[in-house]
Amino acid sequence: GALRLVGDHATAIATLEQAEVLAREAGLMLPLALVLRQIGVCCSLVGRHRHAQICLDEAETLLQAHGSPADRLQARLSTLNARNRLSEALPAESDERRLTLTATLPDWQSLAEACAAAGQQRLAVMARGNHAITLAELGRHAEAITEFLALEPQYRSLGMRPNEGLCL
Repeated sequence: GALRLVGDHATAIATLEQAEVLAREAGLMLPLALVLRQIGVCCSLVGRHRHAQICLDEAETLLQAHGSPADRLQARLSTLNARNRLSEALPAESDERRLTLTATLPDWQSLAEACAAAGQQRLAVMARGNHAITLAELGRHAEAITEFLALEPQYRSLGMRPNEGLCL
């Protein structure tokens, strides 16, 4: 996680892949799922979208059986973020990009509602923020601004300063 946060994704992925091997060999399903999620996030950030999706899909499957509700929600958030990043790699005005982004809108709303119902307020506002970002990417600026205006005080109250700055 620290390597990823400082932008050293290559070393983060290599280290996580070593942890993946160890978790598989030991039969530790929850740690395996958490490692796969992190590999998926890192791969998505560097544009390795296919590998990211494979890892995130396996992580979600494992977390259904072995993870906490919070783990499952975080995995959904990661998977949706990866889908949005994949769409960013598509040509800006393409139908495929527009359709991919449009398809995530109800998923973002559903995730935000599930997070709120589970008491995961930080995840809920992150999902709502990603919903607003997706609206903006689709050119639906008025809707995005309305959502950002509603989110900004929530980010502030949760101490999520980078997200608060994004709203502004």
